[in-house]
Amino acid sequence: MKIKLNSLFVGDQDKALKFYAEVLGFVKKQDIPMGEFRWLTEPAPENRTAA
Repeated sequence: MKIKLNSLFVGDQDKALKFYAEVLGFVKKQDIPMGEFRWLTEPAPENRTAA
């Protein structure tokens, strides 16, 4: 089984972004403001060309 897309709601987006980047090796691809929140896209290290 391979997960292609997953959405997570988090309480602290900056903290989540730091965790996914520093611990899991994800790289921010998109950061779209949406009012007081934002839509972050971070493809997994083995799938850098994904949306």
